Amino acid sequence: MTIFFHGTGIFLFSFFIHILIWRLNLTQKTPKDIIKIFLGLYMVIFVYILVIKFYQNQVNVEFFINYLYIYIVSFSLFFAYLLTYPAIESDSPSNTILLKLEKHPEGMPKEELLQIFDDNSSILERIKGLERDRKVIQINGKYILTNEGKRFFKIFKYTRMIYTKEPFGG
Repeated sequence: MTIFFHGTGIFLFSFFIHILIWRLNLTQKTPKDIIKIFLGLYMVIFVYILVIKFYQNQVNVEFFINYLYIYIVSFSLFFAYLLTYPAIESDSPSNTILLKLEKHPEGMPKEELLQIFDDNSSILERIKGLERDRKVIQINGKYILTNEGKRFFKIFKYTRMIYTKEPFGG
């Protein structure tokens, strides 16, 4: 359990430093920058812990094996985060549709929704997908967010607010 907590702690510390760097606009905000920040912090943390353990005369094979496991946990969390970052970063068609519908609680006709984008065929597919997943419903020719759609959209809306002050497009 200690390995899990230490690994998670190293990830969370690095994550919060990354968010701080992001919010202060100190990088270009690319996945490459995320990798640099995390790997740099992971190396600094490891060296810091190594120096402390060295002065405590606790550097041995068991120390390195435990820290290998800790970093496996931490890197696993990092890679999972890195894979989800593009979904949070971009203005996906689904999120843009949900945002428009959130701004119009009375609903919007399909024609207005189609005017948001240049390529109507992909948007029609996304609207069908959102209907299938019960995120939106059509009433009297207008699409309206369902409660499930509102909850779903809030996850992306608030997560995106961590990274940037800019709202979703639209």
